[in-house]
Amino acid sequence: MKTLFAFLFLFSFAKIQAQVPDSLDKNRLIILSSISAGAFIGSQIIQKDIYWSNPSKFHFMDLKTEYDDALLADKAGHFFASYTIAKTYSKMLEWTGLEKEKRIWIGSGVSLFHQTYVEINDGFSDNEVFLGFSNFDMLANISGASIPILQYYYPNLNAFTFKISYNKSDNFDKIGYDYLINDYESTYHWLTIDMFKLFDVETKYLDIVGLSIGHSVNNIDRHGAGNHEIYIGLDINWNHFYKYDFIKNYYYLQLLIEVLDKYKFPLPAIRINPNLKLYGFR
Repeated sequence: MKTLFAFLFLFSFAKIQAQVPDSLDKNRLIILSSISAGAFIGSQIIQKDIYWSNPSKFHFMDLKTEYDDALLADKAGHFFASYTIAKTYSKMLEWTGLEKEKRIWIGSGVSLFHQTYVEINDGFSDNEVFLGFSNFDMLANISGASIPILQYYYPNLNAFTFKISYNKSDNFDKIGYDYLINDYESTYHWLTIDMFKLFDVETKYLDIVGLSIGHSVNNIDRHGAGNHEIYIGLDINWNHFYKYDFIKNYYYLQLLIEVLDKYKFPLPAIRINPNLKLYGFR
């Protein structure tokens, strides 16, 4: 994921023509495909070093281990990753001039291919107790990759956006995690709703704020302990900025918005489970 976002940053600010062509530009498609292949290979080298260093016979995770590992918070992570890759890669394909319906399907296909490849390799690895081919991971992968397709054919679903945020947990340093993304207690998954789009209400400025429903876990030990946390809060609706001509006419700013729209901006929130607590920023 870090490789993907680093690439997006470099790609969006590269000094290349910003105008999106009216039809498929094969040279741009070759450039994008080559960079994508390189990013894929690089990410798999990292994955192999971290997770796949101890090969085994192909095996499935049992259902109890799947739940006990992180109380299913990792499934939310798989859903978000699939959704993010599908949405972002589809937007990147716009740079090539590819027709919208095709790039939506290709973006989702690339996402599902990547996530399936990872899951199969997990099935051949015995490096950690939580590794193995996971049926629920694959269900989350398929669901996340399918959302952009559903949003294309049912535009009202664009009122819903899936996001992520991080807040360093108390156990992060105790356990010795290398990255926040590896700590499920530091990770929050959100569903942000554009209430004005959902109910088809016209507004000039108010739709810059959305309503978010979030989930995280706490006190987990990767063996079944812990509890779920549920939040309700406010969020930035980045799609609001598509109303402005300087966004409509500049592809790279749109790509930047596509990336920013995957992160839940820190704003006031209320934790409603396991108990009530008000946060100024969450």
